[in-house]
Amino acid sequence: MSRTRSRQQGVVSRRSDEELLLLDTDADKIHQLNPTAGFIWEKLTEGRSDAQIAQMLCDAFDVSLDQARADVEATVRAFREQGLLSSATDL
Repeated sequence: MSRTRSRQQGVVSRRSDEELLLLDTDADKIHQLNPTAGFIWEKLTEGRSDAQIAQMLCDAFDVSLDQARADVEATVRAFREQGLLSSATDL
């Protein structure tokens, strides 16, 4: 089973030095993402799966696969709670 997600229509991203900034035009909010969350956001918007992103996190940030999976899950949940991602659809 895989999930598809997409960025909400009113969310625009911009990179600033080491951080990624998300502008939610619908909620009139700016979200400042740390390097890990920014990495996850960029991979999500490329259409990568959670498993792919977790493996990429291991390679990029030298963390264990278990930690990477937990980070991806928590970050995706936070993005959803903030209204930045559309709801996941089980295929």
